[in-house]
Amino acid sequence: MSLFDVGTMTELLNRSLTGGVVILVVLALRLMMRRFPRKYVCILWLAAFGRLLFSIPVPAASSLFPAAEPLQQAAVEVDGRPGMGTVLQLSTGLEPVDSAVNELLWQLLEPSPATSADPVQIYAFAFQWLWLGGMAVLLLTGLFRYGLLKRLVESCASCSLFSVLKRRVSDAVPAEETQCTVRGKRLERVYITDRIQMPMVLGIWKPRILLPSACSGEGRKEERELILAHEQAHRLRYDHVTKVFVFGVLVIHWFNPLAWAAFLLYCRDVEMACDEKVMEWLGEESRKPYSLALLRFEEERSALLIPLAFGESSARERIRHILNYRKPGSWMTALALLLAALAAGLFLMAPDGKAQDAVSIIGGADGPTSIFLAGKVGEGDGEEKIPAAVLDLEKAKKEAYGAAAELDWVSGGKISLHGSFGYLSFLLKANGKSELAAAFTLEEAGPIVVQGDRYTEVVGGRDSALVVTEPYKEDGDSRIFWYLEDGGTVEPLPEDMTNLFLEQSSSGVFRDAPLAEEYRQQVEEKIAEIPGNHLVYGPVEIPETDSIICGFLAADGPDLEDLWYGIWYEMDGRIEKYVLFP
Repeated sequence: MSLFDVGTMTELLNRSLTGGVVILVVLALRLMMRRFPRKYVCILWLAAFGRLLFSIPVPAASSLFPAAEPLQQAAVEVDGRPGMGTVLQLSTGLEPVDSAVNELLWQLLEPSPATSADPVQIYAFAFQWLWLGGMAVLLLTGLFRYGLLKRLVESCASCSLFSVLKRRVSDAVPAEETQCTVRGKRLERVYITDRIQMPMVLGIWKPRILLPSACSGEGRKEERELILAHEQAHRLRYDHVTKVFVFGVLVIHWFNPLAWAAFLLYCRDVEMACDEKVMEWLGEESRKPYSLALLRFEEERSALLIPLAFGESSARERIRHILNYRKPGSWMTALALLLAALAAGLFLMAPDGKAQDAVSIIGGADGPTSIFLAGKVGEGDGEEKIPAAVLDLEKAKKEAYGAAAELDWVSGGKISLHGSFGYLSFLLKANGKSELAAAFTLEEAGPIVVQGDRYTEVVGGRDSALVVTEPYKEDGDSRIFWYLEDGGTVEPLPEDMTNLFLEQSSSGVFRDAPLAEEYRQQVEEKIAEIPGNHLVYGPVEIPETDSIICGFLAADGPDLEDLWYGIWYEMDGRIEKYVLFP
């Protein structure tokens, strides 16, 4: 079994897409905040990296994003059988972008009846190994650049990673009091070693400041104080922790170029924030010697993943920043903190649930036709959701189900059906039991007609349903109502959505759960073995399964409570019965 399915890939790509948008916003804010202390920009970067990992659900109106998951899976028709294939669809709210990207996605991922697996599944499998391989390469490169992997190889597996790290600094000796003092303040955990060329902070829980032995001489006392002040600033800011965090996020999203840009700029801003802290601590008179110290270490500045080091990042930009830096006033500090906190909070927020629900996507000769329903139709586009009328099931189940009862949605764990009685949705449980998920009268859409030219179309979804009045009658009064099971609401949809539906309805692509007519006789014969029972609707092939398994509605009487749902297994011909009305 694959470790990485289509759903996991889609979730990862969605986080990378939304996180990439936040990174672009931070880049713009970074330019606008050039006069603000860099520590506030670092807060924005941390929020951006956090957004690549998680989001905080909030009402859609409070979020910067129109959709929590802009990239969604959608079922498509394959060889005349709806729901048998899968494609990915982008829905950002920017129609030109969505149309161009979705056309490309359809060309790449269009399912074919000649292949046993969807192209999207093949891409997901390939992406799995490419993604894992990229993470492994980046982690190994990080260890090597950190100085651990090389020593691990040289030690010939005689020790663990922890002991290698310990041996790396085992020859470091505690600095004398005169070597670890800054402006009369003695710093803890400062060590001198000849195993490094640049000063750095090493460790997570109890970070040490490591100084190269070249800095220990009395002749470099002033320079050493500046270096110690910088490294102490890293420890006070917990940069040794946050940099591990952002690198971990980069490892996960290594395929996103915006994540690389954010990582590099974050490291640069961290160094500048520490430079600012040193200036505030040691005063403006330290500008010149501090800048000279940076130039000294420029030739030996660290690579991508070295621990927090004094000469890290662009020395020229840092020197320019040091020379121009002025300690901000209290009003600017308050304003910067407020803006950074508000922006960071907004970046981490995402719409509660999916802002868009793909009710139906049908593949045709000209490509996929899709209908997306917004979580809340914008002002002027439709009407507000209202509570849907709930079906009195105790009363309704004692009455006849009428001329027909039709399945609208069939899956391994859920079904929905409708008739003149209204709309019902059930969760399928173990041992032939079921649980009612929703029961609507559908009276908001008017009388439900199950026969004739005024037929009412009901299109089922995973957790919602579309009810379309008179879709097949010429000059009929066609309207669409969207029923949401979660919350029990109904919302009339705008006219353009109705027109889109009517344009496609003539081809017959919108219909109830499609019948598998080739198995009808076998299912009827099997039901006939149960005295007094008959087939009401079906069979309908369940799309999630690899073998031929069909769902159907049957009844042993004329009333609604006489209906039951069954699953027929083509392999052995057996029927599994689910009680809908205990």
